[in-house]
Amino acid sequence: MVQVVTSAVAALAGQHPELSCEVISATRPLPQHGPSNDLDIGVTRPRSRRLEVRELASYRLALFAARSYVDARPPIRARADLRDHCPVFYVESMLQVADLDLIDQFFPQRRRLIGATSVLAQVALVRAGAGVGLLPSYLAEPHSDLVAVLPHEVGVELTYWMTSRPANLRRPEVTAVADAISHGAARLRW
Repeated sequence: MVQVVTSAVAALAGQHPELSCEVISATRPLPQHGPSNDLDIGVTRPRSRRLEVRELASYRLALFAARSYVDARPPIRARADLRDHCPVFYVESMLQVADLDLIDQFFPQRRRLIGATSVLAQVALVRAGAGVGLLPSYLAEPHSDLVAVLPHEVGVELTYWMTSRPANLRRPEVTAVADAISHGAARLRW
């Protein structure tokens, strides 16, 4: 989703030189009282009726590893084989989003984990051969050096949601950014 957000912000900044915008990437739950920013994007759908919520795009998390990693390690033919491999995912002590707290489903007997707070860093770690990553398919599949691991057995569907307070959307600049993000997400082919 970072590609959609950054493309939308860049296009609007080019059209409106007076626009100031900050893109903050963090894996955290939405505060109970609503977004702390003008717009928040996350995988947990807020339930408050006091918030404006837009569905942006659904995507799949799946297991991937570097081809070199797969060739040099014990084969992965079933989920039980994952216990012999190191998962690459979020930093456990910093992951606060329940919808992303998934690693134990696939690596219940793991001995260790290599974590990164950025999903782009996770992709880079997997490409470097650090282990088997639970990655968004749309980020992993374009890399020819990555292969799907247990593609028919392991996968999770998630949805990106954009949330705002109604008062924020009454500001034309916030509405313009929200609309640009929505339009960009609608064009995705994941």
